[in-house]
Amino acid sequence: MWLLLYADDGLATAGGPWFERPLLFHLFLLMVLGTPLKWPKVRGGVQLEWVGYWIDFAWFEMGVSAKRAAWAAAWLSDKVRERRVPLGELKEGLGRLVFVTGPLDHLRPLLGPLFAWAANGARFARPKLPVMVLLLMEYLAEELRTSHATGCREPPKELGELFRLDAKAEGDDVAVGGWLSRDGTPTKEAPWFALRLTRKTAPWAFARGETFRVIASLELLGVLLGVMLLLPVADFTRPAGSTGVVTFACGTDNRGNSFLLDRMLTTKYPLGLILIELSHQLRLRNAALQARWIPRLQNEEADALTNWDFRHFDKKLRIVVPDEDLSSLDFGILPRLLATGEAYLAELSVAKEQAKAESAAGWTYRKKRAGEALKDRQPW
Repeated sequence: MWLLLYADDGLATAGGPWFERPLLFHLFLLMVLGTPLKWPKVRGGVQLEWVGYWIDFAWFEMGVSAKRAAWAAAWLSDKVRERRVPLGELKEGLGRLVFVTGPLDHLRPLLGPLFAWAANGARFARPKLPVMVLLLMEYLAEELRTSHATGCREPPKELGELFRLDAKAEGDDVAVGGWLSRDGTPTKEAPWFALRLTRKTAPWAFARGETFRVIASLELLGVLLGVMLLLPVADFTRPAGSTGVVTFACGTDNRGNSFLLDRMLTTKYPLGLILIELSHQLRLRNAALQARWIPRLQNEEADALTNWDFRHFDKKLRIVVPDEDLSSLDFGILPRLLATGEAYLAELSVAKEQAKAESAAGWTYRKKRAGEALKDRQPW
């Protein structure tokens, strides 16, 4: 009966030894009711494309169709090679990339800086793309060529809260810490980490003057370090042919990051870059993460770690980062993004000022010509 609520692009699925009977009866019912059907568009089977998404009941995978993933990868590679793209075309391309990242959550954070760049300038402007945007487009194209679907053979497995963390930013005293709280592990028996950040090891934390301005980024960095240090990739290795997402939570007293992880998208700097790396690390573990807000009084142990108070923990179980140097960790893309971060911000600021000047001059708007849209030039 639910299928009768939709006017277009219906999808009917059935299982069991006689799965074809309800499907055929459904079509018969639609014909009896006089529902207009376009038979050339009717498809069936255990592998099918539906409104651009790919559903594979044989291998238990879902994602976007190979054709649309290939188009997106080719378009991104072309723009990286050209190093320029009209902002109007970039906005249209982002609309398609939002569609592509619908079932591929780990790619969504990559779009944040692209949205920020596309929003500043006239639609017909064709500025040179910043290095960071080029890096993200190249990385996104590579990911889409590698895989355009995700496995769902097993139902999602909920692991509950695995670790707790906290961050501190008071002047030049910047620190993050966390501990493995899985299954109610006592702090004296739990692995933990704590490290101080300096202008040398994390210059981005001090680039805005007062460090408290980037406290959300520091909290998210704590989440990232918690995943990398406390949850090794080997612990999430599944048996061959067994694919499914595991879901776990972390405890934090920053409520904002819980909303951020639900959405998996931000244009803020450097918050967005850390989210991109976190998404990359979660993909390696085939996992999803939720941040659960807890009152500060219930997070005293993690708070103590950031104040360099280790009396609740066993020092033998400490996970040490060599020389407290973040570059010693096995990051995927974060170092490259941070290396180009300040240049990206400078170019973005110039683009904003130029857009304001053009808007004041009254020449930023031009009516779109027939056939100029991306959907006309490159239908997918």
